[in-house]
Amino acid sequence: MDNLEIILPSCGFMTFYHNIKDQPDTFKCLICDDHEINKDECLNIKRNKIIILKKKIELQIEKFNYKNQNLSIMSMNPSHYIEKSFEVITNELDLRREKLKQEIDDYFFKLFNQIKQEKEAHIKLCTDKSVEKSHINLDKDQIDNLLKQSISIDVLNGILEEVEEKLSVLDEEISNLEIGKNYKLHLPYDPIKIQKLFGNLEINGDVTRVGNYECFQSLECEKKIFSPSFFSINKIKFFNDDTILSLNGQCINIWDKKSGKCLKSIYPENSNRLCVLNSYLFATGTSTESIKVFDIRSYKCIKNYRKNQGSIQCLKLLKSGDLVSLSKYSIQIWNLQSEKCLKEIKDLSQFINCLEETSCGNLLTAHLDRRIKIWEPNKGHILNEFTVHTSLIICLKMMGKSILAIAFEDHTFKIWNYITKTCIKTFLESDVTCLDKLNDSLLVIGTAYGKIKIFNVNTQLYVGAIDSGLGYVINDLSINNKKEIATISNKENSIKIWKRKDF
Repeated sequence: MDNLEIILPSCGFMTFYHNIKDQPDTFKCLICDDHEINKDECLNIKRNKIIILKKKIELQIEKFNYKNQNLSIMSMNPSHYIEKSFEVITNELDLRREKLKQEIDDYFFKLFNQIKQEKEAHIKLCTDKSVEKSHINLDKDQIDNLLKQSISIDVLNGILEEVEEKLSVLDEEISNLEIGKNYKLHLPYDPIKIQKLFGNLEINGDVTRVGNYECFQSLECEKKIFSPSFFSINKIKFFNDDTILSLNGQCINIWDKKSGKCLKSIYPENSNRLCVLNSYLFATGTSTESIKVFDIRSYKCIKNYRKNQGSIQCLKLLKSGDLVSLSKYSIQIWNLQSEKCLKEIKDLSQFINCLEETSCGNLLTAHLDRRIKIWEPNKGHILNEFTVHTSLIICLKMMGKSILAIAFEDHTFKIWNYITKTCIKTFLESDVTCLDKLNDSLLVIGTAYGKIKIFNVNTQLYVGAIDSGLGYVINDLSINNKKEIATISNKENSIKIWKRKDF
């Protein structure tokens, strides 16, 4: 590919592809140096585009032939190659076990030696100290006589005081000889989470079956100082394939994906949610009971929906084209054209914290009491409800007609069939923070430790992983039509955009 001869516009001179591929979007002619060249226009000249495509086809055919030959060889003894492919992970598992066993043994002997030293120190102390038995003996005959003859309360109190004093001395001496009983093993308050301690099995991102992803753009939001009590909200949405919306605190930034430049910053008061409505409108939900609609062409608020509903918890564009908003105890469905609230569904029984739409247009709501309710939106009737876990639900994502992905506050992640109300798979210690999907089979998962996982809901297997290498919490993610993934983290509101290497 690098040695392909590319024709340059205007002057018509030739140069090699490797001289152009790493050039900026616009650069001086490499041969005559007297005119500017737009890289995309140059590579899209029909002649250049044809030879590049031919070369790509040639390289892909070479790759195909090589892999086809390998497959023929491997197919002769498939079990051997499958066994061999698991050797590394099996060895890693064994080494991890041995390492943890060694660490446990090392700590055990540390505590054991500590006990041994304490024991020897107390033995030496008791051996060196001669116990005077005389000062703790009682003259029983004398006491018996006094008890029989005396009717004086003072005498009896004196005898009682002497006996109790001698008893206290005995207790102290016995306690010194049983000092080991005072030691105890203090266990941690939280039970040992062995999965977190040992580790999880994951598909290596370098061998993912959905393609290798690479970061091709990083955007840094403007740093702003908020009062200590202000909770920074990080949300991100692809407005279209080349424009990104990000919500950071009280600022909405509109980004050009290609250049990485912020086109505009908008400061709508108390915004906490984002929703793309169409090719030029987006909505924000606020903590002051209103929904504001902005036009990206003018960067101005053109509509303001207000209803006594409390802070907006969720905004979602329905398949019908209507907008649904979620507050603490109610759901409102808005017509974008008339700006009227078509339906308000109130559920005062429990706080509602997230919402999703099914393939048939019903609504799913997750509640504070760990239940999921299924609503018919036009009539506002509850069709069904079920409990899915003992922890708070933090996000829902529909996958196809019946599969529902659910993430919980206790880091559990579950796959449910919401129609049959059965749990298909449970993952512990998954640290899920947000969900989106590449298609109805592939779920994209953001985590609290900076990794993006790709999960196949049909095979119930992780089929890819993208490691940001930073370890910061991924607050939100969004996917465009090109299958590019945008993420926003809690590290200085950093935005990263990932694309498939083979795209």
